[in-house]
Amino acid sequence: MSKYEKEIDAMTFSFSRCHSFEGCKYEWYLNYILVDEHHHPLYESEQNFYAAFGKFCHELLEKIFKKEMTVEQAAQRYIDHYDKATDGFDVPLSTVDKYYEAGLAYFQNLSIEWLENYEVLGVEMKCVFHVKKVPLIAYIDLLLKDKKTDDIIVVDHKSAQFPVGKKGKILKRKEADFEAYKRQLYLYSCWVYDQYGTYPKILAWNYFKDRQWLQIPFDKNEYDAALKWVEDIVEEMKKEELFVPRQEHFYCNNLCAFRHSCEYNMEDDE
Repeated sequence: MSKYEKEIDAMTFSFSRCHSFEGCKYEWYLNYILVDEHHHPLYESEQNFYAAFGKFCHELLEKIFKKEMTVEQAAQRYIDHYDKATDGFDVPLSTVDKYYEAGLAYFQNLSIEWLENYEVLGVEMKCVFHVKKVPLIAYIDLLLKDKKTDDIIVVDHKSAQFPVGKKGKILKRKEADFEAYKRQLYLYSCWVYDQYGTYPKILAWNYFKDRQWLQIPFDKNEYDAALKWVEDIVEEMKKEELFVPRQEHFYCNNLCAFRHSCEYNMEDDE
């Protein structure tokens, strides 16, 4: 075991904390190990444009599904506050405009009449649970129960690209991302089972930027694999000593939370 085992044993894990360990381990180290007494990173960290866009849309969807805001009000708020929510990031203006138009089209065309067929069990629902000895925390974007069948559906809002191609299959370049998204909702399913005594019937993703919906039936084998994955990844954390940086150009310069403070940062002109 590594010299950081004590710190890791004291952690409460989330899907993102576990999944990010599979990416740049040095970023993970800066984010979760090299922290002050309040668990804040010692290095300056920052959000990125894509995360800011997703967060802004998530907040509007939360208000819609909590019935704190109508769809029309959310669309107007999107128009009024998009610039402020996505300001200050070093991305091309064409990207900012493209995302604005995609989000606007989503909210201006959004219909939630279908929601009448479901009981809303939770919106941005905080979930605290364990997988064996691993303590976990999660926030389920939308948890539904079919009024006719009592089937439970776990929904996650995604700003990512819709991963299904023209032939109806997951695009090869999106397979790894979609496998991760499945693991995320299978972990959430553990909490659902703890609370309701049954597994979700359906796992679903609202790819709002592309105005697409994707759902799959719950699979017990994949669920078991996801639980094993989270146990295994925590054990890997405890053994890690080197925390080698990922150093992939686009990630380093656009997505990394420490892209302006990391000593391994790759320059844009590389």
